[in-house]
Amino acid sequence: MVLISSRKFPSHGWLIGLPILLICACTTTTSDVPTSTDREAAEIFVATTITDQFPNYAFATPAADCVVDNALDSEILLLAGETGTATDRALTKMAMAVAQRPDTQACFQSKNLPRLS
Repeated sequence: MVLISSRKFPSHGWLIGLPILLICACTTTTSDVPTSTDREAAEIFVATTITDQFPNYAFATPAADCVVDNALDSEILLLAGETGTATDRALTKMAMAVAQRPDTQACFQSKNLPRLS
């Protein structure tokens, strides 16, 4: 028992900390797995990048789908602007590097999309 202003209270201080601990545990979870919102944001960034880099390329959206489908989870999060402090220039290079991967090129072919060049 703890004596506070001449009244006796049980010393269950850990009960006060428990709700705070539970709230922190629920709100501080982060995921390394992109959500559908992350994927959409990455696709928008990649489509914009393709349009900027290749103004005459008429298939930016389906090409962006191929790029995001073949990007690593960490790359999708970066392209979506969810992690890191990469510059647009670095992200553009990353998107173009993913676009050159064999699996991405196979995706372009399966959708009858011209290569980015």
